[in-house]
Amino acid sequence: SKATVSVLNWAIGTRDMSTAELRAACRTGNAARAREILAANPAGLDVNQPDAAAGGETPLMAAARVGSVECVELLLRHGADRTVRTAGGQTAVDFAPPAVKAVLKDGSDGSYLPSLRQLVLMTASWNVIYFCCTEVLETYRDLKWQWSWDS
Repeated sequence: SKATVSVLNWAIGTRDMSTAELRAACRTGNAARAREILAANPAGLDVNQPDAAAGGETPLMAAARVGSVECVELLLRHGADRTVRTAGGQTAVDFAPPAVKAVLKDGSDGSYLPSLRQLVLMTASWNVIYFCCTEVLETYRDLKWQWSWDS
């Protein structure tokens, strides 16, 4: 299986060049390059292959370390395992800043998560809705107060 080959490659210190390139792209947060590398390997690429020289770091760990949400989501969609541990027993979550931890702990592939722009728009929309509702309620309360005096 791929996992067995990955562990054997890690144990003897050999690395697939494409996985090394993928890890390098993830270390810099270059999601476009990572997407190119994954697309160039339609038969599949072992996205969980650890780098023996880096203590067993996987591309997912590299992306998490630099805080690249886009790379993390891309790797998860391509089968990255968030539970793989380094030689020191750390997972990608241990390296990740809060925004990336949310994606890694979510348990999904991240595909449903909104972009930052969508998140800002949703927040603004909810603020507008809240403001409008409070204005309507205050106006209703004021009118009700006035009607009670007129009756």
